[in-house]
Amino acid sequence: MQNAVEKNIEVAKVESTRPSTSQGQAVKASRINSGLSGVLDKFQSQATIERIDEGTTSTTEEEHDVAATNNELESILKVLNTRVDAYNLSVFQSKANPAGKLSLREIYLRGYSLFYAAIPDYAGAFDMFKESKSLPESKYFLGICYTYGYGTSTDFSKAKAYLLNAWNAGTFPGAMLELGRIYEFEKNMMEAFRYYLTAAALGQARACEKLAECYERGDVVYDLEEAQHWRIKADRLNFRGGP
Repeated sequence: MQNAVEKNIEVAKVESTRPSTSQGQAVKASRINSGLSGVLDKFQSQATIERIDEGTTSTTEEEHDVAATNNELESILKVLNTRVDAYNLSVFQSKANPAGKLSLREIYLRGYSLFYAAIPDYAGAFDMFKESKSLPESKYFLGICYTYGYGTSTDFSKAKAYLLNAWNAGTFPGAMLELGRIYEFEKNMMEAFRYYLTAAALGQARACEKLAECYERGDVVYDLEEAQHWRIKADRLNFRGGP
């Protein structure tokens, strides 16, 4: 098990130091090497302790600790390798298009892939959305990024502007939902109610649920019948896989 882990570490170090067309990649690879070296040192220290104790009978607890350490190292290596791949992809997307070889749609789709990756690269996605911000879809995701601080700092003013632009450029019920959430967070329930109602009327399932909550609490109007109506609609939309 020890040899296999050491071999994986060495392979990961070689992979992370492959020639790069970007100075940023070289710096990143150096940082990853440092991290990998630390992991290797930790493993070698554990191996030294095991050699000192060689000849003695290991308890079940000690064997469990060694197995846990090995599993931890394998998990770390998997994460590091995944992050190296994600970083290389983000560098390619942001640096390898100097002549405009990628269309705005392709740039947006790459940002979308980074945003919803198994290990999301929100900073890389944010850069892609900024580069393709003339598209309604990118405006929407920029609004999301500024709302929740994905790849950038939270800024409700910018979030509102991008979400409204996305709405004006194309029908995005989700943009109305997010605007409602922002206004609800700011305790402006009249505006929140208005945006929830707009999104719910367009079939946004989560907006239907939020609207029902508003009716139940009496944020603007207290009406349990309306609340029930919108909850039923939300259930139907969720059952059909609505937006």
